[in-house]
Amino acid sequence: MTLKKSSRWQLRFNQVIGLMLVVFIFFGVNFLGYKHYFRHNLSLINYTKLDGQTLKLIESLPAPVKIIHFATPQGDPSAPLIMGDVEAVLEEYQYSSKGKIELKKINPFINFEEAKRYSEEYKVSDQENVIIVDYNGQSKIIAYNELADIDNTLVGMGGAPSLKAFKAEQAITSAIQTLVQGKKSKVYFLSGHGEYDPSAAPQDQNGYFFLSEYIRRQNVEVAKINLISQGGLPDDMDLLVIAGPNAALAPLEIEILTRYLSRTENPARLILMLDPKTESGLEEILKPYGVTFENNLAMTKVSVLGQVRLYGEVRAGEFAVHPVTEWIGKGAMDLNLRGCRTLSLAQSPQVTALVRTPEVYWGESDITNKTPEYSPDKDIKGPLVVAAAIDTGSVADGGVRLQGARIVAVGGASFLINQHIGVAQLDFFLNAMNWTLNKETSLGIAPKIPQQFNVNLGDKELGTSFLLLTAIPLAGCFLGLLVWMRRRK
Repeated sequence: MTLKKSSRWQLRFNQVIGLMLVVFIFFGVNFLGYKHYFRHNLSLINYTKLDGQTLKLIESLPAPVKIIHFATPQGDPSAPLIMGDVEAVLEEYQYSSKGKIELKKINPFINFEEAKRYSEEYKVSDQENVIIVDYNGQSKIIAYNELADIDNTLVGMGGAPSLKAFKAEQAITSAIQTLVQGKKSKVYFLSGHGEYDPSAAPQDQNGYFFLSEYIRRQNVEVAKINLISQGGLPDDMDLLVIAGPNAALAPLEIEILTRYLSRTENPARLILMLDPKTESGLEEILKPYGVTFENNLAMTKVSVLGQVRLYGEVRAGEFAVHPVTEWIGKGAMDLNLRGCRTLSLAQSPQVTALVRTPEVYWGESDITNKTPEYSPDKDIKGPLVVAAAIDTGSVADGGVRLQGARIVAVGGASFLINQHIGVAQLDFFLNAMNWTLNKETSLGIAPKIPQQFNVNLGDKELGTSFLLLTAIPLAGCFLGLLVWMRRRK
């Protein structure tokens, strides 16, 4: 009896030890798998595979980077199209960084307190879908519309948006690279002639408060400059914005700007927006480059409940294939530039017509006329150019690019005021700003294009499919029934 009891206890002890070893091995293997694992994407639609240049940048990071995915599907109807892929590519950044990139996802509807804290810190709304990249106290915010090209052409007909190109890696890597380089770009707004004020209060409907806030979110400083009181242009200026002066500039100021535009060392970077019905003295300052501001107003006629009315706001009809406008054109956005004068362009490879009106518009020369009609002798027939880009570094044959001036001219500036600014208007200006600052591309990383997979089956293939999907399973069921009946006997 003693031997039996001893062997029985020994058997139980061995079972307990064996069970503890199994538990230890289970948790040990899972711990090792959690700390040291290998990822590999087997999907045919490989959006999350990072480019070699991105991996090289991540490997050479001198300090940790924090990425905050501030997203909710309710914030944007097109967000569910790419949200899963965005999360996957961000996880790939975190995995490839080996601890150098900290990733955090926040859903404002779930993490309410945390979302409130981050929205106050980074000046984002809880209704936005954005990626916040933070490095050494500097941050850059990437909106969801920068992560992909969405085709919305079928939305108005009851269809769904579709993905045309996935550009998350391009945007995120560009943001990391910009922050690691350290130096913030600085944008100066001209003042002293009734221009729109970037430092105005948010309650000021005619100010540029919201525009300046979004500029700062691009890791860009905003300041104002008066050419007379400050004695010229500052040395730390990366871009000059002239937004809607309604009084004439002094001859000395025009001379300063003319010299700025003509310099070859550190070429000019300028966004010039002149409202109609104003005279600033800058209407022909770009004429040497092939762009002239006309003294007119773009308008058309529309029918409202059978009544024909004049319409003096410009809704874009055609966009150029250019970094400033390609995102807006591909997204099928409705860009309203409000009241605009037209631009006359010379035939030059250095000049691009960025935005044209539909053909039904005309350039009315008699601005004071309350009942204007199109006159072939005095007016300009549509389609009209209302925005243009000048790049003196471009060449006609597409050869090696030179370092030249980059200028964007727009026939109006009121479309960016607090009262009117929207997604399309904001995209247009930020794209223009990034292009003039040479920030429109990142390391040559190409966007991922969705692949279409089609299967065409002939009669022979259909017969084979029927055999595989129907006949073989039925045969298995029949054999199983025979075995069951035999065992019953």
